[in-house]
Amino acid sequence: MLKALCEARFSWFRTVGRRPPFGVLIEDVLRGGELWLLDEGLERTMQPGHFFATRVAPIEDFVMTCGLIVPFDQLMTLDMEAFLTNKEEQAILTQQADDRRLPERICKTAIRRGLMERVGYQ
Repeated sequence: MLKALCEARFSWFRTVGRRPPFGVLIEDVLRGGELWLLDEGLERTMQPGHFFATRVAPIEDFVMTCGLIVPFDQLMTLDMEAFLTNKEEQAILTQQADDRRLPERICKTAIRRGLMERVGYQ
Protein backbone atom coordinates (compact mmCIF):
# COMPACT_ATOMS: atom_id res chain seq x y z
CA MET A 1 0.00 0.00 0.00
CA LEU A 2 2.85 2.38 0.82
CA LYS A 3 4.42 1.68 -2.59
CA ALA A 4 1.10 2.44 -4.31
CA LEU A 5 0.67 5.71 -2.46
CA CYS A 6 4.24 6.74 -3.28
CA GLU A 7 3.44 6.18 -6.97
CA ALA A 8 0.09 8.00 -6.86
CA ARG A 9 -0.45 10.70 -9.46
CA PHE A 10 -2.99 13.43 -10.05
CA SER A 11 -4.52 13.75 -13.50
CA TRP A 12 -7.56 14.49 -15.60
CA PHE A 13 -9.52 11.45 -16.66
CA ARG A 14 -12.29 10.61 -19.11
CA THR A 15 -14.64 7.72 -18.36
CA VAL A 16 -14.53 5.16 -21.16
CA GLY A 17 -17.13 2.78 -19.67
CA ARG A 18 -17.72 -0.04 -17.22
CA ARG A 19 -15.07 -2.72 -16.88
CA PRO A 20 -16.41 -6.19 -16.10
CA PRO A 21 -16.62 -7.76 -13.64
CA PHE A 22 -16.52 -4.45 -11.73
CA GLY A 23 -14.95 -1.02 -11.92
CA VAL A 24 -14.58 1.63 -14.58
CA LEU A 25 -12.21 1.94 -17.52
CA ILE A 26 -10.76 5.46 -17.61
CA GLU A 27 -8.44 7.32 -19.96
CA ASP A 28 -5.64 9.45 -18.52
CA VAL A 29 -6.03 12.60 -20.60
CA LEU A 30 -2.72 14.17 -19.58
CA ARG A 31 -0.40 11.19 -19.76
CA GLY A 32 -2.26 8.90 -22.14
CA GLY A 33 -3.30 5.30 -21.67
CA GLU A 34 -6.27 3.56 -20.13
CA LEU A 35 -6.55 2.42 -16.52
CA TRP A 36 -8.88 0.05 -14.67
CA LEU A 37 -10.31 2.07 -11.78
CA LEU A 38 -11.87 0.39 -8.76
CA ASP A 39 -14.20 2.90 -7.12
CA GLU A 40 -17.79 1.93 -6.26
CA GLY A 41 -19.09 5.48 -6.25
CA LEU A 42 -17.67 6.33 -9.67
CA GLU A 43 -18.78 2.97 -11.05
CA ARG A 44 -22.36 3.84 -10.07
CA THR A 45 -22.38 7.48 -11.18
CA MET A 46 -19.95 8.10 -14.05
CA GLN A 47 -21.18 7.79 -17.60
CA PRO A 48 -18.93 7.27 -20.64
CA GLY A 49 -17.42 10.55 -21.78
CA HIS A 50 -17.56 12.25 -18.36
CA PHE A 51 -14.41 14.07 -17.27
CA PHE A 52 -13.09 14.35 -13.73
CA ALA A 53 -9.83 14.95 -11.92
CA THR A 54 -8.41 12.94 -9.03
CA ARG A 55 -5.31 11.27 -7.67
CA VAL A 56 -4.99 7.55 -8.38
CA ALA A 57 -2.67 4.95 -6.89
CA PRO A 58 -1.63 1.85 -8.86
CA ILE A 59 -2.24 -1.53 -7.21
CA GLU A 60 -1.30 -4.52 -9.37
CA ASP A 61 -3.48 -4.35 -12.52
CA PHE A 62 -5.81 -1.57 -11.37
CA VAL A 63 -5.81 1.88 -9.76
CA MET A 64 -7.84 3.26 -6.89
CA THR A 65 -8.73 6.84 -6.10
CA CYS A 66 -7.00 8.43 -3.16
CA GLY A 67 -8.32 11.81 -2.25
CA LEU A 68 -10.65 14.39 -3.67
CA ILE A 69 -12.58 13.73 -6.89
CA VAL A 70 -13.36 16.85 -8.95
CA PRO A 71 -16.26 16.40 -11.39
CA PHE A 72 -16.31 18.54 -14.54
CA ASP A 73 -19.47 20.39 -15.51
CA GLN A 74 -20.61 20.95 -19.09
CA LEU A 75 -18.42 24.04 -19.58
CA MET A 76 -15.31 22.33 -18.24
CA THR A 77 -16.10 19.29 -20.41
CA LEU A 78 -16.32 21.51 -23.49
CA ASP A 79 -13.00 23.07 -22.51
CA MET A 80 -11.49 19.58 -22.21
CA GLU A 81 -12.83 18.55 -25.62
CA ALA A 82 -11.31 21.70 -27.15
CA PHE A 83 -8.06 20.94 -25.36
CA LEU A 84 -8.00 17.40 -26.77
CA THR A 85 -8.26 18.69 -30.32
CA ASN A 86 -5.54 21.36 -29.88
CA LYS A 87 -2.18 19.55 -29.93
CA GLU A 88 -0.23 22.68 -28.87
CA GLU A 89 -2.30 23.12 -25.70
CA GLN A 90 -2.17 19.39 -25.03
CA ALA A 91 1.65 19.38 -25.22
CA ILE A 92 1.91 22.31 -22.78
CA LEU A 93 -0.54 20.77 -20.31
CA THR A 94 1.11 17.36 -20.52
CA GLN A 95 4.38 19.04 -19.51
CA GLN A 96 2.58 20.47 -16.47
CA ALA A 97 1.02 17.13 -15.47
CA ASP A 98 3.49 16.58 -12.64
CA ASP A 99 3.44 20.19 -11.39
CA ARG A 100 2.54 19.97 -7.70
CA ARG A 101 0.31 23.07 -8.10
CA LEU A 102 -1.98 21.50 -10.72
CA PRO A 103 -4.35 19.81 -8.21
CA GLU A 104 -4.70 23.06 -6.28
CA ARG A 105 -5.56 25.03 -9.43
CA ILE A 106 -8.18 22.50 -10.52
CA CYS A 107 -9.74 22.26 -7.05
CA LYS A 108 -9.91 26.05 -6.62
CA THR A 109 -11.56 26.41 -10.03
CA ALA A 110 -14.12 23.71 -9.17
CA ILE A 111 -14.91 25.28 -5.79
CA ARG A 112 -15.30 28.76 -7.33
CA ARG A 113 -17.69 27.34 -9.92
CA GLY A 114 -19.74 25.45 -7.29
CA LEU A 115 -18.92 22.00 -8.69
CA MET A 116 -17.90 20.57 -5.33
CA GLU A 117 -21.30 21.28 -3.79
CA ARG A 118 -22.81 18.28 -5.54
CA VAL A 119 -20.10 15.80 -4.54
CA GLY A 120 -21.14 13.37 -1.82
CA TYR A 121 -18.70 11.14 0.02
CA GLN A 122 -19.88 7.99 1.72
